[in-house]
Amino acid sequence: MISQALRRRQVHARFLQIRKQSLLCFGSTRSLSSSSGSGKEKRKDIWTNERVNAYVGHTFPDFIEDWNRQVYRKVGYGLAGSSVLSIALTALTCESVLALTSIPAGILTAGTAAYFHIGENDIAQTQHAVRRNYPVIGNLRYVLETIRPELRQYIVESDTDGRPFDRMQRAQVYQRAKNVNDSKF
Repeated sequence: MISQALRRRQVHARFLQIRKQSLLCFGSTRSLSSSSGSGKEKRKDIWTNERVNAYVGHTFPDFIEDWNRQVYRKVGYGLAGSSVLSIALTALTCESVLALTSIPAGILTAGTAAYFHIGENDIAQTQHAVRRNYPVIGNLRYVLETIRPELRQYIVESDTDGRPFDRMQRAQVYQRAKNVNDSKF
């Protein structure tokens, strides 16, 4: 027979072990108090991306999953550098700034300026956490949210799933409105 005190210690040790494992999730390294009371120890996270994806069931593209303000700025600096380089090459190769070969450099520069303008506005605003934490690509959520009904209607929905009318009934109404023979329906 195990004494009650020994059993309590075993249960408490198991509880601390489970607590440590639960604190170590999703890429963080946290300070955990050890059960021996010898201070703080650091442990590496046991949850790899593959393990999280196996439990959660999603696999976002890496550039979306790893996107943050620092990545936004690095991409912006790369775009700015390529804009400067394209303008410099255009200036060296063309006698006129308004030549047709300077149009791509102008488009790249305008795109870079738009990228920085949208990104800095996203960071400065306080209403939407998605846009603040994921500058520029956070706006994709709102764009996709806006076109969601169309995507659902034309891509996801089958011919008989629509509400209040399915696709076949809508097509028949459209054909009758155009005074076209709808006998195939």
